Amino acid sequence: MTYTPRSSRSDRPSRSGRPRRQDRDQRARMGRSTRPGREGRTSGSARPGRRRGALSLWAHKGGEQAVFEHRVCVVAFVLVVALVVSCGALANRQLLTANAFASEATDERTVKHSLPATRGSIVDANGTILAKSVQRYTIYADQKAAAKFEPVDCTVATKDYCNQIDGKNVSGKGPAAVAKILSPVLSLPVAQLTKMLTGKLRYSVLKKDVSPTIKREIDDLHVSSVVGADLTTTRSYPAGSVLGTVLGAVNSDGTGIAGLELTENKALSGTSGVETYQKGAGGEEIPGTRTVSKQPVNGSTVKLTIDSDVQWYAQRSLENTLLKNPADWGVAVIQEVKTGRILAIADTGNVKAGSSDAALKGSRAVSSAIEPGSIGKLVTVSAELEKGQHKPTDQFVVPYSITKDGQTYHDALSHGNDRLTLAGIIAHSSNVGTIESSTGIDNTTLYNYLCSYGIGQPSGMGLAGESAGLLSKPSTWDGRTSQTVRFGQGYAANALQIANLAAIIGNGGVRLQQKIIDSVTDSQGRTTQTPDGKKQRVISSRTASEMINMMEDVVQYERYDRYVPHYRLAGKSGTAQVADKNGNLTNIYSDFVMLAPAENPKYSIFVGFMNPQAYNPGVTNADIANFLLSRDQTPASPARTDAYPMTW
Repeated sequence: MTYTPRSSRSDRPSRSGRPRRQDRDQRARMGRSTRPGREGRTSGSARPGRRRGALSLWAHKGGEQAVFEHRVCVVAFVLVVALVVSCGALANRQLLTANAFASEATDERTVKHSLPATRGSIVDANGTILAKSVQRYTIYADQKAAAKFEPVDCTVATKDYCNQIDGKNVSGKGPAAVAKILSPVLSLPVAQLTKMLTGKLRYSVLKKDVSPTIKREIDDLHVSSVVGADLTTTRSYPAGSVLGTVLGAVNSDGTGIAGLELTENKALSGTSGVETYQKGAGGEEIPGTRTVSKQPVNGSTVKLTIDSDVQWYAQRSLENTLLKNPADWGVAVIQEVKTGRILAIADTGNVKAGSSDAALKGSRAVSSAIEPGSIGKLVTVSAELEKGQHKPTDQFVVPYSITKDGQTYHDALSHGNDRLTLAGIIAHSSNVGTIESSTGIDNTTLYNYLCSYGIGQPSGMGLAGESAGLLSKPSTWDGRTSQTVRFGQGYAANALQIANLAAIIGNGGVRLQQKIIDSVTDSQGRTTQTPDGKKQRVISSRTASEMINMMEDVVQYERYDRYVPHYRLAGKSGTAQVADKNGNLTNIYSDFVMLAPAENPKYSIFVGFMNPQAYNPGVTNADIANFLLSRDQTPASPARTDAYPMTW
C-alpha cells in the first residue's frame, strides 16, 4: 500500500466524482478574472458566484456602518467642543467677569433721582425774611397702574387701606375711579384728571407746587400704588412788594433771573444731591432700595443792609406823595452816611417780588440815569472851594441871563440883577451865578471832580440792570456843554450815585464804597462779611463842612425844614428836562437830595419824580427824614448859629 501525503489529497477525486471543495475554491479563485461570460460558465462554477455576491453585500453593509460610526464620532466631537466652550464661558462669567455683569445689570435697573438743594434765603439787616424757599410737592401718577386700579370698599377689615369719598365707597375702576378720589383734594375736575391718568406713561404730572398739607391728604387716600410725590421748593416773598423791584425774581427752575436773585444766584443756589433706587421689570420702584448717594448742599443766606421797616416807609411815602401830587413814577434811596450801607431802594408801583414786573422792569432807582439838574452845582461849587477860588460869602451880581461864546444861558425864573453870595447862588439855584463863579475851574478839573464823586461809574454793588450813568470826556464837550455841565446838565446819573454824592459831603469829604450785601452765611453756618472797600478823599473836611452849611441854607430857603421840627436839614434840589420817545424835551424830572441831621449827618436821602404836577420832592425827603430821626430817637438839633448870608 502506498502512503499519500495528506496535503496531496486534493488531487484525488471525491467519491461522488465531484471535485473536492478545496479544489473548487481554488479553481474559483484562479479563474475569477479569466472566466468567460455567463455563457461560458460550467455548472460547477455557479456556486462560487453566489458566494461572491453574499460577500459583496456584507462588504457594502460594513461600509455604511463605518460611515455611520464616523458621523457619530464627528457629532460627538462637536458636542464635546460646544460643551467645553459653554462651560468655559459660564466659568468666565461666574468666576472672572461676574462682578462686571452684575454691575451692568444693577445699572440697568438703577434709577438716579436729583435731590434739589434748598435755595438760600434773603434777609434784611435785622434778619427779617424777604425771600425764602418753601417746601412743595409735584404730584404724579403711573398711568399703567391707574389702568389696573380697583377701589377697595371700606369694611372693618379694610379700613386701613380702603377708598372712600365723603364716607361712601368709590364706584367704577381704573383712571376714572382714581380721578374721583383725587379730584376734591387736588381741586381739579374729574374729567381732566381722568385724561391725565389715562395712557401708558409711568410718570404723568398731575399738579405742581402742592403744599405739604395737601400731600398728606393725598397720602390718606390710599392710592399710593398709582400716585406719588416728588419734593420740590417754590420761592416765597413774605414782604410782598417791599423791595420787590430790587429782590427781582426766579424762573420755574428756581434760578435767579432778575434783581438780587440774579446777582446773588451763585450764593443762593447751593448744590443738588443724588438719590437712587432700583426699579422692577415694569418700571416700578422696588421697596426698600432708595438710598442717598450724595447729600444736597443748601444755598447760603444772604443778609442785606436794607432795613425792611425803612424800605416800607420809603415806599409808602412815595405812594402817598403821588396821591397828593400825581407823577408818572417816583424813586427813593436812603444811605447811611458813615458806612455807605444802603437802607432802602424804593420805587412806586407796588411791584411784588417774584412777579413778572419784578423780572422785567427792575428798579428805576438802579436803572434810570437822568440829568441831576441843579444838584450837580454841588460838585462845581465844592471844586471852587477846594481850589481856593471862592469862599461861601463871596459876593456876585447875578443877572437873569448871560451870553458866553455866542451861547445864552438863563435861570429858571426871570429876575433882575440879584446880589447873591456863593451860598446864595446855591440856595437860589442860579445857573448864571454858577457859570460866573466857576470861571476859574477848567473842564478837565471839573471832569475829574465829577469822576471822584462817582458820576459815570457803576456803584460797585453789582446790582442787576444798574446804569453807570453817562459822562463823556471833556475833550468831547462843545462850547455849550462846557457851561451846562457846571449846573448839572450834559451828563446823567442814577439815584444811587446822587445819594452817594451827598453822602460824600456828609462824611467829611470821604467817599465810601456803597454796600447792599452785608454778609453771606453758608449752610454750615460760616459767615463771610462783605468788605468795606477802599476809602477815597474827594474834598477836604473843611470844604465838606462849608458845603453842608450852604445846603442848610437851601432847606431853609425852600422851607422844607418846617416839615421836620426840632431837626436841622441840609439839601439841594434839581430839575431836568428829559427827552421823550421822539427825542423832544417834554418830560420834567424833579429831584432832591437831603442830609439829616445837618449838624452831624447820619442819612443821605434822595427822592426823584418823573413829571410831577408840582416840583416839591423835598416834602417827601423831609417826611422820610422825620421818620428816620424819630425812629432812632435822635436828639434834637442845636440852634444854628453859623448860617452864611445868601444876599448882600
